[in-house]
Amino acid sequence: MLQNSNALALAQAITGGNVTVLGATLTTNNALQAGTFTNGTSSVGFDSGVVLSTGNINQIPGANTTSIETVGNQVNGSGQISTVYQPGGSTGGVFDRAELTILFQFGDGTVGGNLGLRYVFASEEYINYVNSSYNDDFAFLLNGTNIALIPGSATPVSINTVNPTVNSSLYVNNVRNTNGLPNANLPFQFDGKTTILTASVSNLGAGQHTMTFRVRDITDGLLDSAVFLQAGSFSTDTPPDGTVPEPASLLLVGTALLGVVALRRRSAQRRG
Repeated sequence: MLQNSNALALAQAITGGNVTVLGATLTTNNALQAGTFTNGTSSVGFDSGVVLSTGNINQIPGANTTSIETVGNQVNGSGQISTVYQPGGSTGGVFDRAELTILFQFGDGTVGGNLGLRYVFASEEYINYVNSSYNDDFAFLLNGTNIALIPGSATPVSINTVNPTVNSSLYVNNVRNTNGLPNANLPFQFDGKTTILTASVSNLGAGQHTMTFRVRDITDGLLDSAVFLQAGSFSTDTPPDGTVPEPASLLLVGTALLGVVALRRRSAQRRG
């Protein structure tokens, strides 16, 4: 991981064919929340790109040695929280926002086209806080509309919508002792992640557009989450998502899925 607060450099790192970056801004509560990475194939599934985290990106690499990886920057974020992420409808606030906004156009701006980006979402909220009020959110807001969706649906990707019991083929477990779920033993600290997904839109018009990549802690500033954006994939060349589950996620079937969401092994630490 390499910390980088240069918004334009981060934007250019993920930009590929026929997308022209006109400007970029980065909003974080701590400079260590954003940067670039290489050698990511064994952890996130692609080699390089940009990472945005609610914690400290320097603490992401390495074996998953703790179930409570937390850097509480403890500064309120902004914006409304969708009830998709908060089924109870009640939160204690928005914290630790990391947000990269890119102003872009296709080519010289006179033409439209399709747009895609490949990414992975990972979190320490997995799997104990599925369907709880402790549910970090992220979004890819294209001209204000979230396009980080479950493939073939209008459902946003989140901890509540991708986990061992819902859309399980898109989930990879990275923690031991979880009712028999296989442990992928990924070399990063997060307890779970999505498979590689593609956010895409067809027939985007000519002219200038904005894309905001955002990740935030919800309800409290604890238990980190991150979004990994593949280098060069913010592009007209990135195909619509035809997601193929990673090998580890194919194992998440059968009785091992039962009762997982009842686990709350970290409740005492979190509320203490």
